Amino acid sequence: MFVHAYKVAEILYRNNASKETVIAGLLHDVIEDTPYKEYILRIFFNDVIMNTVLFHTEDKSKSWEIRKLTTINEVKDDENSEGVWLILADRIANMEDMILSYPIDWNIFNRGVEKQYWYFSEIYKYALEQKSIFPELNYYKDCMDMLFEDFLLESKV
Repeated sequence: MFVHAYKVAEILYRNNASKETVIAGLLHDVIEDTPYKEYILRIFFNDVIMNTVLFHTEDKSKSWEIRKLTTINEVKDDENSEGVWLILADRIANMEDMILSYPIDWNIFNRGVEKQYWYFSEIYKYALEQKSIFPELNYYKDCMDMLFEDFLLESKV
């Protein structure tokens, strides 16, 4: 878990994100994946950091589709550009990890390759409309093309 959080923070740092956003990158999965909750983190971190973390924290009581549509809409609406940076950096770190574990067993995911492709490409589509918000958007697309290359060849999407 720490390696992933570190990668997300490193991507944000490399793209000149604010100090608060880099720290939010380190913390982005804490509320979802550990017993630490928002009120504990608020003791140690300021509102800017916490709002960015909360922007990207999923409500695990909701279905996969609802959670992913919420994330896509957050990118589409672009009400919190630092939060969008965090979403994109998190997706890049996830794609890099999956690429390194090639060939990918898509059966280990809650949804198969087709739904995963839909999710990553929808985020890209809406981020592309605001291309100036994230410097590594072309790299995001390169990772996506590499990750889903076999799927795209087979389905001719």
